[in-house]
This record gives sequence, structure tokens and C-alpha cells, in this order.
Amino acid sequence: MDDRHFESLRLNEDNAKKGDVNGDLRLKAADLDKEIEVLKLQRQDNWREIAKLKDMNEQRVREAAENSDRQKALDYDMSRVHLRIDDTQKIIDARSYDLRNKQLLLDDVQKEIARAKDLNARFGNDGALLRRDTDKQVTDLYELRKENEF
Repeated sequence: MDDRHFESLRLNEDNAKKGDVNGDLRLKAADLDKEIEVLKLQRQDNWREIAKLKDMNEQRVREAAENSDRQKALDYDMSRVHLRIDDTQKIIDARSYDLRNKQLLLDDVQKEIARAKDLNARFGNDGALLRRDTDKQVTDLYELRKENEF
């Protein structure tokens, strides 16, 4: 009976040890369940964050496409403006050429006018001298006729 009693005590001790191990394992299982719940919540948060980031990415892709379209429109407008600038520059060049030619013509005409004024002044002086000579001749002729008549 002693053997059975020892066997019973040993089995009770084993049972107590296994109960303690079982309790520890249940505590660990509960901790792991809690950790799994936390991980599930983190996973849900991560999925929400991923969805939010996908939405933001799609929005930025749309904005980039819109900006690209705006950029193309601006490039087209700029090319049209450059063409207008080139056309205007051609007109300016042509008018500048005409203006230079007219300026040269004006300079030539002014020189011709100055030469004509000089000639006119010279002819005026010569005319005045001729008039004086004519007046003197007429006076001399008048005096000669007067002398002749007397």
C-alpha cells in the first residue's frame, strides 16, 4: 500500500505540475489571443491606411494628368505666341528697312533742298547785283536821254 500511496502522491504531484503547466499554457494562449487581436486591429488600420494612400495616389495621378494636359495647352499657346512674335518681327524688320530707306531718301532730299537754297541765295545775290546794275544803267540811260534832249 505504501507503493500505491507513493504512486498516488507522485501522480498528484505530476497532476499539479501538469495543471500548472496547463495554466501557464492557457495564460500564454490568452496572451497570444490578445496579441492576435491587436495584430488584427493593426492589420485593419494598415488596410485602411493602404486604401487611403491608394486614393491619394489616384488623386495625384489625376492631378498629374490634368497638369500634363494644362502643360500641353500652355505649350501650344506658347508656340502660337512665338509664331505671332516671329510674324511681328518680320513686319518690324520690313518696316525698319523701309524706314531706313526713307531716312536715306529724306537725307538726300534735305541735301538737295540745302543745295537749292544755296543756289537760290546765290541767284538772289546775283539778281540783286544785276538789279543794281540795271538800275544804274537805267539811271545812266535816263541821264543820257535827259542830256540828249536838252
